Amino acid sequence: VFVDAVNGNNSGEGDETSPWKSLKYAVDRIADGGTVTVVGDYALANTNKLGVKGKTVTITGGTLDLTDVEVFNVVGNIILDDITVISNGTVIFANGNELTVSATVKTDGYISEIYGGSNGGMVKDTTLTLLAGNYTHIYGGGKNDTVLGNTNVYVCGSVNSSIDVSDHGISERVFGGSNNGCVLGDTNVTIADDAKSSVVYGGGNGADSIVKGSTNVTVNGGSVMGYYGGSYAGTVYNCNLVMNDGYVEQIFGGCQNTSMTGDTNITVNGGKVTRRIYGGCYNEADYAIFSGPDYFTDYFVNGNTTVTIGANANYTHSGSQECAISAGSRNDINHTEENATLK
Repeated sequence: VFVDAVNGNNSGEGDETSPWKSLKYAVDRIADGGTVTVVGDYALANTNKLGVKGKTVTITGGTLDLTDVEVFNVVGNIILDDITVISNGTVIFANGNELTVSATVKTDGYISEIYGGSNGGMVKDTTLTLLAGNYTHIYGGGKNDTVLGNTNVYVCGSVNSSIDVSDHGISERVFGGSNNGCVLGDTNVTIADDAKSSVVYGGGNGADSIVKGSTNVTVNGGSVMGYYGGSYAGTVYNCNLVMNDGYVEQIFGGCQNTSMTGDTNITVNGGKVTRRIYGGCYNEADYAIFSGPDYFTDYFVNGNTTVTIGANANYTHSGSQECAISAGSRNDINHTEENATLK
């Protein structure tokens, strides 16, 4: 069916010669698996929700304008394909529905936050597939919500392709978990193609974020400043990170800004690492000229940490002050609770 915000009429046939006026009207009425073609520009209002539960709809055509939309809720499975999306910091909640941004999508501006889950609610599973666009924060889970099952996040294609990952001041982040919410199952994050991000976490963001199952990060390409199998300040139990291709400065199997109890596993089969690999957690440090790093946090893994370096891994000295490979945490002492193995 076709939608034209200027010349359309909801009493028409919805075909190319007699398009409907309302995008919501079209999405509500089209059959499962159908395609809505937007003619010209279509501006969404701040109160808009889009989709029908259990139905998959592809939206294509001209321009989808989210400039006036602060928060946008997806209430059905939506595929954006071969369309231009304009945004000035919109927050999107997929609410447990499958949301796909295809590689043919063109973007003007950025999405501030995009969530596979909901805002303070409860969903079963989540799937975000992002192949184009600019996003400040990407979450497999939601905000202050509960995901009863698993989260699945695919950050591939040309996502954030214009950022400079060597600039440690950029704010782009990917989280497999929630923003101060709970995931009862596993988190699964895949980075591939030419996608970029500053930091990628298998877990969630914030002290109230929890992943009850395992965190799983798979790197098949892309360029990232740092990977963490764990969370930023949240609770995780078992972390797995596999790098097959791509570029990264640093990898940590555990968490940033917190300790954890459980096991971490890093396997570097391929790709290029230019700074450091640690099986455990990250600790902040200052550098003295003669004595080296002076750590002023003490985070570690209470469990087993394993780092496996494959024959095709490319580890290169970037010229930074600290380059290292260690199966344990980045710390000045080896904790007896941390059983570290380097293979």
